[in-house]
Amino acid sequence: MAIDRTFEQQYSLDIAMLVPGKQAESFSLDRAFFEHFDFGLSQDGNVKAELEIVRYPQHFDVVFHIKGNVKVECDRCLEPYDQPIDSTNRIIYSYDPNQQFEDTEVIQINEEDSEIPVAQDLYDFVHVSLPLRRVPSKKIHICDPSVLAVLGLDANGKPLPKEESEDDIDPRWEALKKLKDSEENS
Repeated sequence: MAIDRTFEQQYSLDIAMLVPGKQAESFSLDRAFFEHFDFGLSQDGNVKAELEIVRYPQHFDVVFHIKGNVKVECDRCLEPYDQPIDSTNRIIYSYDPNQQFEDTEVIQINEEDSEIPVAQDLYDFVHVSLPLRRVPSKKIHICDPSVLAVLGLDANGKPLPKEESEDDIDPRWEALKKLKDSEENS
């Protein structure tokens, strides 16, 4: 996927402007942001990304705080709804390929680079923070009752009680049931 240069610059950290020590940067992620990516779970949202950046001589330690709402489809009825997200992630952008950090992703950058592009990282962190099963609470979204009925669920999303018929019972279980009934009657 090719991201246009203007968009990439809008969501980049200007290395020349990053002084040694701690500083902050923020980005707003909205429909215009999400539309630059193909095949995502969402094409709209209202997300605020706050970055805490610490510059060291050989690397940049960046903590991404992402909070907001992303429009996704309900896994039950496919109707869109706003899914709240809130996550914190960390990446170290390093000039030194031999530098090792525990439990942190390290991305190598060139000393000739004037910017650190973070658009793809922001997009990935938004999607990683989405729940695997996207079924919202009834306060956020109520599925169409006809869709729930097809899925075997009541209006509250709970499984409908299953009715057993005599035809559904396996003959082996029927024999065990007769044995149990005869023991209870004796």
